[in-house]
Amino acid sequence: MSFMQAQLYHRSHCMLGEGPIWDFRKSELLWVDIDKCQLSFLGTDQDTAEIFEFDQKIGFAALSSQDDYIVGLADGIYRWNRGNQELQPLHRPELDKPNNRFNDGKCAPDGSVWCGTMDLDQKPYQGALYRLDASGELTKMLDAVSISNGLAWNTELGKMYYIDSPTRSVFTFEYHPGSGEMGKLTDKFVIPPEMGFPDGMTIDEDGMLWIAHWDGACIAKWHPVTGQLITKITLPAPRVTSCTFGEGEKTTLFVTTARTGLDEHQLTQYPLSGSVFSIDTNSVGIFPSIYRGEE
Repeated sequence: MSFMQAQLYHRSHCMLGEGPIWDFRKSELLWVDIDKCQLSFLGTDQDTAEIFEFDQKIGFAALSSQDDYIVGLADGIYRWNRGNQELQPLHRPELDKPNNRFNDGKCAPDGSVWCGTMDLDQKPYQGALYRLDASGELTKMLDAVSISNGLAWNTELGKMYYIDSPTRSVFTFEYHPGSGEMGKLTDKFVIPPEMGFPDGMTIDEDGMLWIAHWDGACIAKWHPVTGQLITKITLPAPRVTSCTFGEGEKTTLFVTTARTGLDEHQLTQYPLSGSVFSIDTNSVGIFPSIYRGEE
């Protein structure tokens, strides 16, 4: 196995840094701090991140038009305008579950947004996975999810990958690129307990999965079919949350981390917890897709 080194990209104190996306149109990285209800933007020519605060937890942001984003707040899915900070509610599907919130989400290659929910107390089987299509219709794709997390697609093979973190499993589903529909479960592999829990993930051009390991202090590259561990990169933060490829050559991996739940001793040992890191890899990633919904 080959090992690459993580570098500090942006020092921050995110309680629960998550959902990094490289916006190739603007050459900037964006990510959320779920617990602080914040969405941050950092361009390659900036030293300081531009931070926006919401009145509730924000689980994810997905690219839409040049100034609009699809965001998953605690109580639903919204369109958010960065210029005037206007929020337009789209769907609030779980108002009957006030202890649920939206967690991870991502735009699929067909231009739809997939996003999932979880119970605030991590009570199992309370969440779901949803699909927001271009017409604005929201469809529940999976039920009885515990902590809906990482998403990735390999359209050439017609595969969709999905993580429900407490199961430690990475699931493979059929995926139909033409319609954007999700098919049956075809395979899965399980992360060893000593490597923590799988959280967010991304995919490279070779179809390999790069997974953030919560309480595993690492990013690991996995073969989605065989479950073989190909590469492991240790980070100076135990709670690694998500990752995305970016910059011009798409070989830089950006990684978010968290401070939440760490005690004083752990924070002294890992003072960079909550920061964003970068890793120069020998793999080429895939830029994020853009929501193709009605403007």
